[in-house]
Amino acid sequence: MSTAPFPEPGSTDDLRGLLLDYLDYYRAIITDKLDGLGPDQLVSTNVPSGWTPAGLVNHLVHAERRWLVWGFLAEPVDDPWRDMAPSGGWVTLETRYDELERALLDAGRRTRAIVEEHDLTETAGVGGRFPDHESAPQLQWILLHLDIAREVLDGHGGAVTDP
Repeated sequence: MSTAPFPEPGSTDDLRGLLLDYLDYYRAIITDKLDGLGPDQLVSTNVPSGWTPAGLVNHLVHAERRWLVWGFLAEPVDDPWRDMAPSGGWVTLETRYDELERALLDAGRRTRAIVEEHDLTETAGVGGRFPDHESAPQLQWILLHLDIAREVLDGHGGAVTDP
């Protein structure tokens, strides 16, 4: 495993850098855990929602795009929900580990670039994911929400669409 040590909150007064380090840290954990899985294992599931390792990476890539590009920047994106299957589950891609890793790291680079160019208290733009200023969250809120941890605890999964 090549994951760096957990970024301790007391180690810096740079909240932006710390949040970005957390995201990079968790991306590294994901890629480390996927490394060495065979094609069948990447598309197999052991959680109540039916998520697969490949489906989780696909979701994370699209969630970052959905929240930061379409949401925060209010830029148009093609099919912002393309990680969601018509049945309500998540789309699993039949792909290799290196392609999943590259997609996750590319999403991380885009996220880092966006976050480094904006104040954490800046509110998301209107016109993309958010139809009005009242529904648009601050960048710091976007960076701190979670989903999979709850599913692992008790099987309750799914995306929250309202901030």
